[in-house]
Amino acid sequence: MTVERPAVVPGSRALVWPWLALSVLGAAARVGHLSWGDDFGVRVPSLASAGAWGAGFVALVVAQEVIGHRLWSTVDTWPDAWSGIRVAVRAVTIVVAAPISEELLYRGLLFTRIADWGGVVIAVAFTAIVSTIAHGRRGATVRMMILADAAYYGCARAVTGSVVLPIAFHCVGNAYAVYERTRRSRLSGRECRPRR
Repeated sequence: MTVERPAVVPGSRALVWPWLALSVLGAAARVGHLSWGDDFGVRVPSLASAGAWGAGFVALVVAQEVIGHRLWSTVDTWPDAWSGIRVAVRAVTIVVAAPISEELLYRGLLFTRIADWGGVVIAVAFTAIVSTIAHGRRGATVRMMILADAAYYGCARAVTGSVVLPIAFHCVGNAYAVYERTRRSRLSGRECRPRR
């Protein structure tokens, strides 16, 4: 007798990792008596600083869109994975949990430890490279965009002393990625080719 397994959304197992990372970071902070402000950089930046870095982030996103449309021959879509509860779970994980867990780890705790050891420049570079590698196999253009984002997040963290802006930027960037892929998936159900 064969038992049928329910269909699994491609990549759905990866949705568990951000939630697990948040739990582990929270437990580590509690057990290790880590300070959310000093060790993770969770503090509110000034309004002027947030505005300036926010404007820079918008410029970065626009530049990446222009470059991306020139260089990509196709853009990933997520057909058949975006209906009902699946869209809610994936969106919350991708837009909220993943950016918070990644930024608390990379631009939070890891950045603080590396900056204390080797300086801010090394912390920005190292956390950008490690977080880009952690995003897995991607095309060269996408990897360069992830690296640019990660370096920008690190610079914002270094100048403001806060991980709040990198978290916000990462959430916005992932929200835009979810929007683009769901929109393109609904429009075509296949890979989309940008204008040349």
